[in-house]
Amino acid sequence: MLPIFRFFIVSKSTVLEYNLVLVVAGIIFMLDVYHHVNAKQKTLPNISLRSYTLGLIPWLSWMRGLSIVSYILNGLLGIWMARRPSFFKYWGYVLTSIMLLIYTFSIAVSRFFFPDFEFYCHLLIEAIWTANEMGLLEREFDCCGKAGVIDYIMTNRTPSAMSCCEVEDCHGCKKSFNDFLWNIEMEIARDNFTLFVMMLIGLVIMTIFFHSLVLFQDPYEPESSTLPSSS
Repeated sequence: MLPIFRFFIVSKSTVLEYNLVLVVAGIIFMLDVYHHVNAKQKTLPNISLRSYTLGLIPWLSWMRGLSIVSYILNGLLGIWMARRPSFFKYWGYVLTSIMLLIYTFSIAVSRFFFPDFEFYCHLLIEAIWTANEMGLLEREFDCCGKAGVIDYIMTNRTPSAMSCCEVEDCHGCKKSFNDFLWNIEMEIARDNFTLFVMMLIGLVIMTIFFHSLVLFQDPYEPESSTLPSSS
């Protein structure tokens, strides 16, 4: 145990348990990334999103996945470091945490404050309509056309019998699709903000725990050597 600022005490078990929580949280958030990739494949399998900055674009999914893998590995490093602390592991943990904090915070803010969201949604649904790929959206959201059945009437196109809902005033897909995309944006923001807060707390706990330890040990000393504990 290390007495911190007279009233605050951080134990070795606290460091171990919190980093274990970070690892479990990372696995849960990785499932969210998988869910979003699957949602893209389910609703927009033949539409390229390279020209859009929406949350479903492939490169953002890859970056989120890689950052969460780094987050999980950092949590495992924290567990290892709590058991066998060393100068290199400590600063590796700190530097990785800082980089991930910057990344997760920037992603969370960019998703919360997205002034061009409506613009990109409009461009995307127009691209889907032009490519004649509305069928999947219509089945998924139980809608018809962009604004309604009138879109098919005005363009002299026939909707798929399996797509449009079987009523004359069937609503269009634009609002449902926009809501779907906005929910994904908010889930991405929520996940990254939660990761940011959890990593920040973990970094503070780790710094407090190790600030009194003799981390500046001989780098050539065997890794298995233990550090003297503080009373």
